[in-house]
Amino acid sequence: MIEDIIQSGGFTINDIEERIDDVTECTVFNVRTADARHLIGRNGDVARALNHLVQKSIEQSRYVGLSEEAREEKREEYKDQRYSIDIDDYFKKYMDRIKMQVDMLVNRARSFGSDVAMEPMEPYDRMIIHSMIKKLPDISSTSYGKGKDRHIVLKYTGEQNNAGSNSTSGTSTGSPSQETHNLDDFASGKVYV
Repeated sequence: MIEDIIQSGGFTINDIEERIDDVTECTVFNVRTADARHLIGRNGDVARALNHLVQKSIEQSRYVGLSEEAREEKREEYKDQRYSIDIDDYFKKYMDRIKMQVDMLVNRARSFGSDVAMEPMEPYDRMIIHSMIKKLPDISSTSYGKGKDRHIVLKYTGEQNNAGSNSTSGTSTGSPSQETHNLDDFASGKVYV
């Protein structure tokens, strides 16, 4: 189905690789193509739309000709099957950058013992970050704002972890604070250790 949709747009496919994403644990189909620039689009907009189109097409094809009862059974059968489309590792590289940013901000929250606000982002990106943060005992995450202004605040909770590391899977230090800082505060020197 992925091949059919992409090729119907006049694009060529060199290969499709399958991998499991380490954060979302979903199956990723990475499409290798000479047309990557066109299939990714500006800031990944075309790739996101393509991903949505492929997912909806697959969902629709699963339920064609089934009664409502049979559809419910199929929904239950497929509920844990998650997958996404990537184009020449675009989203993988993008997520690697987000993971590095989250790791840095988690360390700041721990170092300062305070909350750290992230920039506004897409819903899928927020979901990924919430998935990463929920594994940490001393940091929680909450989304604030509406629409394009919706963003995540990483909250230092102060609970200790015995892992002995200072990365996103490590220990926390310092005391919690109700103060929230954004990246501009750190860059301008408004926040001090």
